[in-house]
Amino acid sequence: MSGSFLSSETAFILAQIVGGFVVLLAIVHAFQKDRKYILVCNALSNALCVLQYLLLGAYTGIICCVIAILRNVVFSRYKNKVPFGIFLIFATVLVVSNIPFVHHFYDVLPVLNVLIYSAAICQSKVHKIKGALIFTGISGIIYDIFEHAYVGLLLNAVDLLGGLAGVYRYRKEQRMLKEQKRLKARKKSTKKSTAKKPTPKKRKK
Repeated sequence: MSGSFLSSETAFILAQIVGGFVVLLAIVHAFQKDRKYILVCNALSNALCVLQYLLLGAYTGIICCVIAILRNVVFSRYKNKVPFGIFLIFATVLVVSNIPFVHHFYDVLPVLNVLIYSAAICQSKVHKIKGALIFTGISGIIYDIFEHAYVGLLLNAVDLLGGLAGVYRYRKEQRMLKEQKRLKARKKSTKKSTAKKPTPKKRKK
């Protein structure tokens, strides 16, 4: 499962320790607003997840994390939208490389996570990335329960909360912008109606 040089108990304990560092990175990731820094934090997080899943023998998790790291390196080169062809290449490699290791229904969850998150970061809009974290957080929790990556549960819980907070902030900002536009439009209409009113003529005595 984790290699002949480690006992299963030692590998399990080490996996949880590594998971703790992943959680710290997830907390930093949750507060990032810049797409570039989100990709860097996600790449570092995935690198540690590779080690954690290697210790636990979770092979679909390992493959998905390695592909996610490569994806972040390539996607970070694009300031705005990533070309659909690039996304399609990564999606194909991801699905094909995981086929031999899918033995249970939960083995599909990391694949879905990487696909959905990849589709989100193809966009230049951060709120879409935060929205994707809601799904990946929930499905990641389910996967970690089955693979006994218990500290990893915290990572996905942080991702879930970060996604919810990001979407809430975005909607709040949008409501504020709409309210500001509405107030500006009202002020303009008030000024126009005032300007159109004729000034009353003074009566001659």
